[in-house]
Amino acid sequence: MKKIIITLIVLLLGAGLGFGAYTMVQDHRYQQEISEAKKEVKAADWDQAEKHYKKAQSIKMTPTTQTALTQLDHAKKAGQAAKDENYHLAQSQYQTALNVDDGLQVINSAVSSRLQVVDKDSRTHVETQARMESERKARSSAIQASKDASYSREDSREISKQKAKSASMSKAKAKKQAHTHTDANKHHSKTSEKSAS
Repeated sequence: MKKIIITLIVLLLGAGLGFGAYTMVQDHRYQQEISEAKKEVKAADWDQAEKHYKKAQSIKMTPTTQTALTQLDHAKKAGQAAKDENYHLAQSQYQTALNVDDGLQVINSAVSSRLQVVDKDSRTHVETQARMESERKARSSAIQASKDASYSREDSREISKQKAKSASMSKAKAKKQAHTHTDANKHHSKTSEKSAS
């Protein structure tokens, strides 16, 4: 009986030590994944950070891993939106990542840095778009002014042609009237001479 009790004690101690060792190994693996995830967060590699937080969560589910995954989901969407130059969506998603309850400081810090970059890129994008629009309008105005000048030259030529034609017609009409008047005077003179004879 004593041997059974001693055997049971040894088994329980062995199980306890085995469980303790297993827990220590699991905690160590968990901490390694968290450490790797933090490195990736600092590099703003949201996909790799998410991969490490998921591995850590598979080892031990904690509020830290769940919060991190929620924040990273928004950070990944923001990163993609920024690549697509959809700065409004990127800003919104980064802000949402920052507003997650009990957000992790390491993620908040990295997200804040990326948000500043996106804000700057957004301002630059808006300024570039405004400058391009201004240049487009200036080119359009220059083209229109050139067309207007061309039309004015054509109109001036047409007016000159019409004036020349009108002057030519006026001269021809005056000449015809003068000729008609001369013929009438000759006819009147001949009629007067015949009447006088």
